[in-house]
Amino acid sequence: MRVFLAEDNPCAQNLLKLVSHGNAILAEVLRLKDHIPTIYLLDSKELQQKYQDVILDFSYFKVSDQQEKKINANIKLQDLDDDLKEKYLELITRFYLLFENIYQYIVDLNTFVEQLNDGAFIQQTIDTVMKDVEGKQLLCESLYLYGSMLLLCDLYIPGLVRERLLVAFYRYSTSQSQSNVDDVCKLLRDTGYDQMHLKKPSDYPVELFCRVPIHPNFVEKVVGKLRSEDIYNQLAVYTIPEHQASALATQASMLVVCLFFTPHYLHNDTTKMREIADKFFPCNWIVPVYMGVTLNLVDFWENFKSAKNSLHNTCNNKMVKDIFSKRGNSVQVLITKMQQLLKEGTLTDDFVLDNISKILNIIINSNHVLRWLILHNSDVIFFDINKKGKQLRDLVLKESNYDPLNVLELLITTAELELKVREFLQKLLESKNLTWESNKTLAIEALNNLSELFSSSKPFAKISQNERLKLWIENISKQVSSLGDPFTSKSIKKVTQLIQALDEVEEFHGIKSTSTILQFLSEGKDALRNLIRIASLKEDSLVTLETVADFSYAWCTIDLYTKYMQNSIKENPVVTSRLRALFLKIASAMEIPLLRINQAQSEDLVSVSQYYSNELIRYIQKVLQIIPEMVFNIVEKIIDLQTWTIKELPTKIEKEKLREYAQLEHRMEIAKLTHSASTFTTGILDMRTTLVGVIRVDPAELLEEGLLRELDTHISKKFNEFLEPQGKKPSNLITRLEKLSDSMDGYKRSLEYIQDYINIHGLRIWQKQVSTIITNSVNKEISLRKGVSLYGPSAGFMGSLARQVASLIDSRVSAYINICTAWYDVKTQKEIVNTKTFAKLNDAIGVVGLHGLDTLYAFMIKNQLQNIQVLFRNPQDKFMIASVNLDPKEVEQVIAKCTKIIQQITDALLLIGGLQLLRKHVSYQLNTTCKFDSAHLEASLRTMNEALLSELKGRKNDLQSIPLSLIHELDEYLVRCGINSPFEKVYMKHAQEFSNTDMGRILAIVLISQLSKLQICYCTGDLITRKPGENIDGFPLLVGIYTLLRQSKTDSIDVFIDTLCNYAKVSSLSKLKVTEVSVESAFIMRILQLFCETFNYEFEKMEDKLPLAMLNNVHVKL
Repeated sequence: MRVFLAEDNPCAQNLLKLVSHGNAILAEVLRLKDHIPTIYLLDSKELQQKYQDVILDFSYFKVSDQQEKKINANIKLQDLDDDLKEKYLELITRFYLLFENIYQYIVDLNTFVEQLNDGAFIQQTIDTVMKDVEGKQLLCESLYLYGSMLLLCDLYIPGLVRERLLVAFYRYSTSQSQSNVDDVCKLLRDTGYDQMHLKKPSDYPVELFCRVPIHPNFVEKVVGKLRSEDIYNQLAVYTIPEHQASALATQASMLVVCLFFTPHYLHNDTTKMREIADKFFPCNWIVPVYMGVTLNLVDFWENFKSAKNSLHNTCNNKMVKDIFSKRGNSVQVLITKMQQLLKEGTLTDDFVLDNISKILNIIINSNHVLRWLILHNSDVIFFDINKKGKQLRDLVLKESNYDPLNVLELLITTAELELKVREFLQKLLESKNLTWESNKTLAIEALNNLSELFSSSKPFAKISQNERLKLWIENISKQVSSLGDPFTSKSIKKVTQLIQALDEVEEFHGIKSTSTILQFLSEGKDALRNLIRIASLKEDSLVTLETVADFSYAWCTIDLYTKYMQNSIKENPVVTSRLRALFLKIASAMEIPLLRINQAQSEDLVSVSQYYSNELIRYIQKVLQIIPEMVFNIVEKIIDLQTWTIKELPTKIEKEKLREYAQLEHRMEIAKLTHSASTFTTGILDMRTTLVGVIRVDPAELLEEGLLRELDTHISKKFNEFLEPQGKKPSNLITRLEKLSDSMDGYKRSLEYIQDYINIHGLRIWQKQVSTIITNSVNKEISLRKGVSLYGPSAGFMGSLARQVASLIDSRVSAYINICTAWYDVKTQKEIVNTKTFAKLNDAIGVVGLHGLDTLYAFMIKNQLQNIQVLFRNPQDKFMIASVNLDPKEVEQVIAKCTKIIQQITDALLLIGGLQLLRKHVSYQLNTTCKFDSAHLEASLRTMNEALLSELKGRKNDLQSIPLSLIHELDEYLVRCGINSPFEKVYMKHAQEFSNTDMGRILAIVLISQLSKLQICYCTGDLITRKPGENIDGFPLLVGIYTLLRQSKTDSIDVFIDTLCNYAKVSSLSKLKVTEVSVESAFIMRILQLFCETFNYEFEKMEDKLPLAMLNNVHVKL
């Protein structure tokens, strides 16, 4: 007989591909439900007011031209619209493709039905397909899947949101094909169903299902087939009459969905609806539509007269009491029976082979009870506000004595038994042939030994020779050796006859009295009985087990039991290893949507299986996250004891103080806490590596990921607590850094201490997570806005810390003293920031944190350079400053005219200089730490850097031979180890405003304009402010000027020096006493001296540009 799903059957293959695609579409609905753009929900008045003109529903189509004109006429609306398009277009397109696929699915289904009716497939019609087992299943599934798509789409993606997304796609994606947009919009327009606000149309979902007409004859035949037949042949598995509803549960779900395509049944056909209710819903009214998405028939059929009346028997209070009290009482009985089976040593190969039917019956009963208790004692996914439904649920809760802990215990015990029996059956089936041969050999050996007892070759004192019996036994042995294929009934019949023959010979005179003969006879019969056992074992038992173990109905509902699982783990961590069986049972639910996709060999198999596997793994992580939580609660107590209570042991200790340092009670408490933590982790580590769907789950990885998440929560909290200013008057930054340092050290030491007891790499986890948290905070700061500004709100704790440190060195309150490498308060002359500050930063946030600060300061510098770039776009002021004659009076006039722009440039240069100095200090701290912690690495990097520079200098004409990737990689290492020169950094390449400008001359004039605000500190030789509170500081200004010069042409530095030298000469000559250097000239000379010292500019070049008198007298003047 020809197989319907044969590859050469185009009808079957088209139908299979259609059903496969339907399952893939449903997976996409479930996937995208978690990625709805929140803005398109418009669930707050603020969002509605802000986006009401750019996020529109289908009312847009009536006024589209006017609305587009309104948006185009308003720049704010344009910017808002462009931001939405840029941010969400890709996601909107994906939603549209989902909607289009739903519409295309029903178009393809209608086309397929028409082709069947028109005879496009040779010898295939709807009737012939319906006669085939696979054919009728696929046809029924095709209609059911379409209904499920519409229901789930309406449930998870609200109607108004669908309309807004479709309008957004229509407006934003003009270049893409929109041939189906109108039809898609008609199908998926708002239905009036609102899960959030508990609203539902009276005839829901009939109107939705009728939007695209489907061939009525096809629908009638599908409903008729589902109503009248057992299309999945489940009744053969569930042999007990009261299990009929469980047997037909999958078919019942399909029928409920498909009935909405035939509303006349629901409204008027009392006979058919009564038949359906009696057959499919004798005592159940909660129906899982698809992958655990449940609805209440009492509510959904409320407005359908015949359907509502058909449930009278089902919802009869007396019947509900009887049925659910019986099922509630059976919970403890079933738990006890399964626990007895799960006792160590009970389940053996022989026991399973002899009692497989009984074991399967217990499993069937357990799953039957679980299905009813879980479904009818939980809230449905589709909201239910029906009064009768609530009364029924209260009645079920009462009559079944519902205890979630008992149900959970029954569920876990059932899953454990299923797993063990499955493993036994798989092992026995795999070794079936081998077992057959080995037992056949044992039987032959026993018979041969028995025949030898009656021969004359080996006479025994108590056994008389019997040649006839010897020949008879040898004949039996030959018949055993001639047994062939174990899977034939002929072989089983022959073995049975041989056992009967051996039973008869046992009655032979003289045999029963001899123990040796009885032993060999017994061994032979046992081996033959094993042959019958193994021959009777078929895959049907395994198939039955997989069928009854279906848990797809609770895919969504199982989350209600999460807290009970976690509480059980808290009380007894050993429970964790038992949960492995439960997770595998849940994983079996994935087989239903994947079955047809796999049969069709569809490309969707990987993505769909990946989605369901990831969903399950997320759930497993959620359940088991209680273990890392408990471990960290314990670790925090250990941290508290180790940081604040346990005294650090010195290298040497006096004998008299030994008891004082022993602190035995506290150390005993740490030991108890450590044991408790190890107990929790043992539970999860006892779980074996398991394949969940298509993803292999390693318990050690689960534990590590859980610890990382928990560590992330705790460390992020500490960073925010100590690095974000709390209140209007935040406490001193240094104090907070010290507290953070102590806290971080406590976490680090405790993880290092406990790592061996809980079998994890504590330090690795610590370093990995701290690095991730800081890096994420830095990236968040960088990506939040275009350029990182020094002012304004911070996106995270790293941005806040960077701004707090920068605020300490504000030129209005501090002065940088180069020789002391520290900032001093200009009023109190006390140190504010010095090298110790950066050492404390290193203790608090580590090397990664310092590198993060360095990165943020680099972006802030670039932001300030961009501000200067904007200022330089005014050609008039720029030309006036650049073209000024160096006569002091003319310079003063130009400075007076351009005061505003000069001051703006100065302010930006001061910020740049201060940030550069911070970067310099950070680099020094990084390099110091690297030399201390990784001396060999630091030396190797420094040597390699020098070698590479030497190589580059030697190959000026052949630079391409050195790969850029090597240079970039080395640079990354050098920056992290502090082997870099922030002052030499080029932040902006090819900036025309800088390269096409006489930058050196302009910056020289800017510097000259600030000389009147500065004075020379005769103690240190630094240029400091004359008036405290004025925004000026000599050294940061000079650093800022040099940084800006580095962004310009290479000769800008020489032009800057030349301009200053020429101005110094002109300024000196304008005085009456030429031999005496003017104060202004002395300032310039000191600046030039600082410039040469700081930036390695050759002082000898000054001899060609300045008279020796000025060079010699500068020290005298100072």
